[in-house]
Amino acid sequence: VYKRQVWFIATEDFTTVTVSNFKDNTMLSNGTVVGATTVHTVTLNKGESYIYETISDQSVSDLSGVNVKSDKPITLTYGDFNMVSPNLSNNDIFMDQSIPVDRLGTEYILMKGNGNLNTQMEQAIVVATQDNTNVYVNGSTTPINIAKKGQYVYIESSNYVLANAASDAYNMYIRTDKNAYVYQLLAGVDEGSSAANSYASGGMNLIPPLACLLPQTIDELPYVDSVPYSSSIAFNTRINIITQKGSTVKLNGTTLSGNYGPFDVPGNNTWETYTYPQATGNIKIESTNAVTAGIAGGNMAVGYGGYFAGFNSIPVVSKGGDCDKENLTLEVDDTYDSYQWYKNGQPYTGTGANTYKIAPDGAGSYYVKIIKNNCGTMDSPVYMLQPCPIKTVLNVDTGKCAPLKVMPKFAASQQAVDPKSVIIVTRPANGTVTVDQNTGEITYTLTNTSATSDTFSFKFQGISTTFPDVEVITVNITLKDFDVYNGSAKA
Repeated sequence: VYKRQVWFIATEDFTTVTVSNFKDNTMLSNGTVVGATTVHTVTLNKGESYIYETISDQSVSDLSGVNVKSDKPITLTYGDFNMVSPNLSNNDIFMDQSIPVDRLGTEYILMKGNGNLNTQMEQAIVVATQDNTNVYVNGSTTPINIAKKGQYVYIESSNYVLANAASDAYNMYIRTDKNAYVYQLLAGVDEGSSAANSYASGGMNLIPPLACLLPQTIDELPYVDSVPYSSSIAFNTRINIITQKGSTVKLNGTTLSGNYGPFDVPGNNTWETYTYPQATGNIKIESTNAVTAGIAGGNMAVGYGGYFAGFNSIPVVSKGGDCDKENLTLEVDDTYDSYQWYKNGQPYTGTGANTYKIAPDGAGSYYVKIIKNNCGTMDSPVYMLQPCPIKTVLNVDTGKCAPLKVMPKFAASQQAVDPKSVIIVTRPANGTVTVDQNTGEITYTLTNTSATSDTFSFKFQGISTTFPDVEVITVNITLKDFDVYNGSAKA
């Protein structure tokens, strides 16, 4: 058996994730049965994760094609934990992070890893994001049709075309008529004297689409022939490079040629490939045009791989820094030739307005217009920067006998509180707190009767379709054994 997983992590508080498009009668590993009409909604805070998992055999593909939609940025990993290899004997982890649909494309080039093609470890998987997607391999005019979004086809290893025997370089070109995901199954080791090594060192890479917006330099490949568990074992690591045709490509300052490339790609006249086997140490790749690169390495039962600088099909804004430190930034890749930022539809005039990174001056709708020479102009998707949390303190005196009730309310915002957004940030040391999900009311109950004080904090947001305010309240409690009342009584 193996476990197929869809695993996502929130990068911001109050993130709502909707999951749908399950296959009918799919049983999750917790016993829940889902189907085509099932829609799950999950709310997460920054750093929290959620996993959908099925336990399957090799004939079932329960979570393939599941649709995940989020209202704020998330990371998403998909694949099979302990998947069986094509020999139906070896098992390994075939997983990779995924990317949003709007960052996909229709053209992909795959380069063989270290596996022997006869083992069928080196295959491609094409997953449709729209109904009636046609797939064309190596320039063929005869399509492979995928009828429904979420369905997929395998492209077998026999479709790899030999580019150079001396360097064991093989290429495959895949084109689709609609945006699609392309995954590459690969092996970290050639079968050599034991085919088991190929089967035991499998992995899976998400392949980046071809795009002229790709960078021209990749300098983030450290220690490519090393893994943490042993520094004494030599790992056979291959660097595969894809770049626009006519480029000059350098690896650590040395121009690649001859058995390293360039190699033609069947069915594609605008891109070419290079391969560099037996790579060691830190790797820097430079091209005179757009470039992406992947690695495949391994030794015996160990295999690893990945792609670098490969998903720049559109400029995408990301947030850095921290509200608490007042150092928030918004940025895109620094690989373009010019930049102009916009806020709420108007040119941004703050610091960094014409660079790849700005220090935003408050909540708003931000995007950046980029220009890359010989490629054109493009606007990034809009990034909705939410307000930084308001921080307040609530000091409360209360007796020890009855629970303390706290109803969340804003100190400086006119928005209504969303009761379902109330969460406990830090819990008290001397009591417990619970949240009524219908009203948002918080109940503190003392458990340590000898305590004289306690503290906890909670967070909530307002009801707004664009920029909900957020507040964090720290509650400082002074606990009294009894209340003193001064007065008089008459008989």
